Amino acid sequence: GITEKNQIKSQIIYSNPNSTNLVSRYEDLSVKNCVEAQIDLGVLNAEIVEENPDIVLFVNNFKERQGDLVFQDVINSYQGILPSFNKPYIIADINNANGADNKLIEEILKQNINENLLAYSGYNTSANTIGSALCLGVNTYLAKKENVFNKEEFKKVLAIRLLDDWAYQANERIKVQKDISAFTKLDFSSYENRIKDFLNFDYKTKYTLPWKRSFEIEVTLS
Repeated sequence: GITEKNQIKSQIIYSNPNSTNLVSRYEDLSVKNCVEAQIDLGVLNAEIVEENPDIVLFVNNFKERQGDLVFQDVINSYQGILPSFNKPYIIADINNANGADNKLIEEILKQNINENLLAYSGYNTSANTIGSALCLGVNTYLAKKENVFNKEEFKKVLAIRLLDDWAYQANERIKVQKDISAFTKLDFSSYENRIKDFLNFDYKTKYTLPWKRSFEIEVTLS
């Protein structure tokens, strides 16, 4: 576990560094305060540094106002090329609430999966995205450090995040919002194939709606 003696050093990189004072939808903290609170006091309990980090947290934040994929409102898009990280890194995708930034995912999928990627999340609110990304990322980092890392299980979790946050929330959910019965007709094969190629990982999937609403799905991989 994490103690004062082996405290993780984390560097934060924002896609829009001049906009970190803005407040996300559904929250009362600025992006900067939300990120730093979770790193300092919450999930990570880490020291924030400017250089020589153990982990880089890459936050895809919004430039002017956070979009919301539920309402198809102000859909922001990632600009530029994803940095080549030479340290273990975590991606927290908060450009839009309730789903992934399609342009950012395209940049991620262009890169071959590498040993430095610890986690991705684009789940729900900014705080939930950052918290879930840090949780997976820190567990992955510590598992590698303590030689108990299970690559297949890691790929499974990462695939679930991409299928949920990107395939469903950012793209297919709109069909279910209009007609709940459309869920049984959704075709995830194109997303699955791209994720399989990215992760070099084959799997079978099952999708269910835990409740009769579009808000969340359950993705089971085997």
